[in-house]
Amino acid sequence: MPVSGRGFLNRFGRTYVIRRKIYAAAGIAAAAGALVLGALGGAGVASASTTPVTSYFSQFLGGHIAAGVTRFGDLRTTVTDLPDLSGYTADCIAASSTATTGSAAKCAGTVGIGGTEATATSGGEEFGIGLVWDAPTTGPGASTCSSDQYTVEANSLAYFASKPVPVPLPNLRPVSAFGGDICVSPGATEAVEVYDSSLHHEIIDEAGPTAANEVVVGGGIGTLDQFFAAGLGVDVTSGANAGLLPTGSLASFGPSGLTELASNHAGAHQSRVQFATPPTYAVVGTVSGNSSSPSNPVTLEPTFTNGPGSASTVTVP
Repeated sequence: MPVSGRGFLNRFGRTYVIRRKIYAAAGIAAAAGALVLGALGGAGVASASTTPVTSYFSQFLGGHIAAGVTRFGDLRTTVTDLPDLSGYTADCIAASSTATTGSAAKCAGTVGIGGTEATATSGGEEFGIGLVWDAPTTGPGASTCSSDQYTVEANSLAYFASKPVPVPLPNLRPVSAFGGDICVSPGATEAVEVYDSSLHHEIIDEAGPTAANEVVVGGGIGTLDQFFAAGLGVDVTSGANAGLLPTGSLASFGPSGLTELASNHAGAHQSRVQFATPPTYAVVGTVSGNSSSPSNPVTLEPTFTNGPGSASTVTVP
């Protein structure tokens, strides 16, 4: 498995590149206009179901949003069967070959798969964790993983959006385990979790090859906000990139869940529920970013599978 720098394979087959991690400051990104919101009539009283209440539309986002009436303490999921996107990278570089800033640099780090916790469905602060394909190897938060691998990344600063996004790719930066970046190859599985400590008022990120083997890999970011929405899905940066993705499964999420708090107080009683127990909203990618139609086909299609909240996918039709 090609890796830049010194590295080793642990017993789960994941690569850890040994180096000191120094986070660089990242600007707070705005996502106004990223999503077109459908009608929200009846959203507050909809019964929990894997049939979404309504849909958001975007040119480059796909997935699901869960909207809680009680506070969420964490979001946890397992990303399975990570796809090999080498063909996408080659097509992206070819499509941007006339770019004066360098085509490879423009294509690196443009696909993220993961989840997030958000303050509300009306927008606000978000903290997420995910896997970034071919992450940049230069600049703030550069990855030392290979171009044919995924890097496990999480927020280094809060991400602010006008509506929740499935995963806050613009603000993700590499996290570390055993002193190095976490590099995951196509075909592998990675469990990830973003946790809001109501006692310590900070975000904690966990990851591992399975949920049972998760370790703390990042976080420590202080926040006094409370989170009533969560997301699962993908961000592919632009509509042009969405058009270059190979057909088939782009993201597969195994059993996914949330922790609901009985109140907004520190140490409140906690209940674990499936992701789709609260009302959910679909985030659907289309060519224009508006409602789908025969002349505006779907490019990123989210679907729940295998029972309520137990698993979901984002596919490229």
